[in-house]
Amino acid sequence: MPGNVGESPVIFSRDQWNPILPGDLKIYVFDTDFIHRNVFTGLTIERRNQENITQFVLGEAGVHTAKDIEELNSNLRAINKDIRQVIKSVFGGIEDIFAFLKMEVNETNLEIQEKIANKAGELKTKKELEDNLEKAKDREEPELLSVPENIEAFVEQVNTCLASTYQRAHDDASDAVEKHIKDKTQNTTTTKNWLKTGLDHVAGNYCPFCGYTLEEEGKKLIEIYRSCFDEAFKQYERKILTAIEQLSSQLDNFKCLSIPELIQKNSNNINIYPELAKTTKYKGSTNLIHAKAKGLRKLWDTFQNKYNEESKNLGEKISQKEKAIYVETPAWTCPDLITAYGNFKLSASKYNKLIQQVIDQITDFKDTLNPETIAKEISEIEEQQTELQLKKKRKDSEPACKQLGPLLIKKDETEQGINRLQEQLNREQSEFLNTCFESINKLFARLGSGPFQISKQIGRRGNMPVIELTASYAGVPISQDKLKAFFSESDRRALALSIFWAKIELLDEQQKQNAILVLDDPVTSFDNGRIDSTIRLMEANRPAFRQIIVLSHYARYLKSFFERASLNTSGIQLSKIIKTQESSKLETASPADFVETEHHIKFRHITGFIEHQHTENVSQDLRIFLETEVKSRYLKQIMEKDLNGLQFKDLLDKLLELGIIDQDKRNELEEYRLSLNPEHHIWIVRSPEDRIALSSDVLEFIYERL
Repeated sequence: MPGNVGESPVIFSRDQWNPILPGDLKIYVFDTDFIHRNVFTGLTIERRNQENITQFVLGEAGVHTAKDIEELNSNLRAINKDIRQVIKSVFGGIEDIFAFLKMEVNETNLEIQEKIANKAGELKTKKELEDNLEKAKDREEPELLSVPENIEAFVEQVNTCLASTYQRAHDDASDAVEKHIKDKTQNTTTTKNWLKTGLDHVAGNYCPFCGYTLEEEGKKLIEIYRSCFDEAFKQYERKILTAIEQLSSQLDNFKCLSIPELIQKNSNNINIYPELAKTTKYKGSTNLIHAKAKGLRKLWDTFQNKYNEESKNLGEKISQKEKAIYVETPAWTCPDLITAYGNFKLSASKYNKLIQQVIDQITDFKDTLNPETIAKEISEIEEQQTELQLKKKRKDSEPACKQLGPLLIKKDETEQGINRLQEQLNREQSEFLNTCFESINKLFARLGSGPFQISKQIGRRGNMPVIELTASYAGVPISQDKLKAFFSESDRRALALSIFWAKIELLDEQQKQNAILVLDDPVTSFDNGRIDSTIRLMEANRPAFRQIIVLSHYARYLKSFFERASLNTSGIQLSKIIKTQESSKLETASPADFVETEHHIKFRHITGFIEHQHTENVSQDLRIFLETEVKSRYLKQIMEKDLNGLQFKDLLDKLLELGIIDQDKRNELEEYRLSLNPEHHIWIVRSPEDRIALSSDVLEFIYERL
């Protein structure tokens, strides 16, 4: 895609350009080799990738200083070789020998070994927690026991109800009723209830009790009854009956049947926090809870026994009161029940205090459950492990440590020289690298990898300092060994393209005008969104470069490109590779040469199946392909006879009826139609060889007999 006019052709043959390219012209190539060379080798980032990307990003100026550092590093390597001859069997893996020699170790070997084992257990627990963070947050917690208020108040309420009576101020009426009951009946208590109930049935001059006509004396007696059992008595009665009905259910509230289950559940739940189990505070609280739970359960059992006895007694009292609600019923005395409940409630209160302590500790623990905190704690434990390992090694290598002093002075001087150059390199390249990596992240997000964040660090392993790519996802760092799991193939290629384009963007205007970009299949493995973003990126920057050459065999990319470029095709030249008898050649092409129709795609899918290139189900493609070919072959007749819109079977019948096709052809078409109709399942029961044969027959029929 030339960005300027007046371009002249050059030919690359036998490893050289003819004519020779101008000195200020540079070719930048993005291809699979660029990815493997500068970013990923397979699924991993290797040292040579880092060295190559350093040279690619920094350019010649930065690499010159890096080369000086490399030379000093080479000297340092020779010095270290001399040191290793002395310490290779003792000090392997120790980077800071000076600090190692100055290390003071006061613990014994046994004490250090115990601490190392403890840290290994802590690290395992933390990493398991990191892998199951959400599950840890959802772990169940112990619950406080719910115990009603003191039972004494309830007993007092019961006895108040049992002791309640109803006294009338109308003594004459009351005396008359009492006299009548005494003279005429035998059971004073039940008779009064019976009389009161009967009053509600008095109607006219008939006695509701005996059925005879009321005489004058009888009418007077009825009025006396009414005076005794007036509305006030009815209100009293309703009040007492309501209170009596509630007593049993109120007593049930004190039974606390769920307590044993909750105690057991709490015992289980406080044991599912291994992260807290080793802390002195949590361990002390849980031990007290387990001990308290045993005593609490015994007190609960004692209370239940007393409850069962006294609830029966209360039931008898209630029954007695219901029969004579207007007179006092003997009190419900249950001192053993009150004592048992008081002991149980006091123990439950102490138990709840311990449970609350554990709940508070669990809450504090869960407040720390976030990826950053866990990662930091893991890092701290690993650092502590490293320190303990160093202490152990220092303890074991005491004799050898006394021999190293003189050998390390020269090493220190060399390292200081390396550091000075490194600081110089950092100053020279810091702003450039920051700008570059800011651009990389913007491009990476633009190409559909927004959750990823790419950053850099300077690696000093080996002779030459290199840029090491680091990555995080949604703010969570990704270790190098896990990159292959996080980065998909599309992400890897998008990152490589972002690095390539970020470098290109940092070229000045003149450098861009002298730059030729060669992009070989830049969107392989990209989805539609990434493809569209890549096309927009190239379209927006096309005028800035001398030339952009895009090589691709990716049909979806070419289709998307032609759709976007259809409004601005100036300066675009298309070519395609044509095979010849001897080799291949480039030939001028048009967009139509690169974009297949759905019909062409189905044809390739069918022929690929026939040629054993895949084993996918092509019956639906065959069905559609056959119908499309029939409609295309007889398009003129279909249009003239207005047969559009007919179902395939109906269309075939109509073509036969009109004499456009003969009966033999119609029969053969019907056989294929039924064989390829998914509703008949004929395709499914065929063997693979039969399916291939059927597919071949359909194509042979279409192209030879239709």
